[in-house]
Amino acid sequence: MLSTQRHKLRFWNKLQVVIVCDGCKDQTEKVAQQWSPAMTDKLIVSYEINKGKGGALQAGMLETYGDIVSFIDADGATNPNELPALARHILNNESDIVIGSRRTKDAVLPHKQPWWRGCLGSAFVKTATLILNISVKDSQCGCKLFDGSLARGLYAQATTMGFATDLEVLYVASKNNYRIHEQGIRWQHVEGSTVSPGQRQLLFNMTTIIT
Repeated sequence: MLSTQRHKLRFWNKLQVVIVCDGCKDQTEKVAQQWSPAMTDKLIVSYEINKGKGGALQAGMLETYGDIVSFIDADGATNPNELPALARHILNNESDIVIGSRRTKDAVLPHKQPWWRGCLGSAFVKTATLILNISVKDSQCGCKLFDGSLARGLYAQATTMGFATDLEVLYVASKNNYRIHEQGIRWQHVEGSTVSPGQRQLLFNMTTIIT
């Protein structure tokens, strides 16, 4: 799998991998250290106190140096092979941010979320993006790419440390007229999400603070 991914990503001259252990209590850091020991440009960012998705992304983004910076969730829902096709929109100077989407017509979902989770997620995104005036269908998918300098600037200023960080970053980018493109990806549901219905209500409340 690593060999295939490297072949797919070969159009990038250099590939940096940043792995963030956000207060991990399991063997994540140990596994990360053992993973691909021959890869010299691999950085593991680890700390004891869990900061949440926003905190983890901020810690990782500020350690990057690439012209294009991307992140994907570690649960394997999105294959890294999706990244080259998404990155071309930035390489061709068509977009500043590219969202890998589960909600566009070209998305492929071989293993969908439970219906109730999909309904909750859809309602949350539609409501939040309406309030924030963001024209995206899937703000919460854990697959996004950025112009590198823009990513480091946005996350350096981010104040939302939880799951709503995606909304804050997209809101600030949209407000400053950065180009945001949304493209369907192949995505499959993986059990183990830590976002409960009650937390989604909390996230919605947090979006009102951004405005």
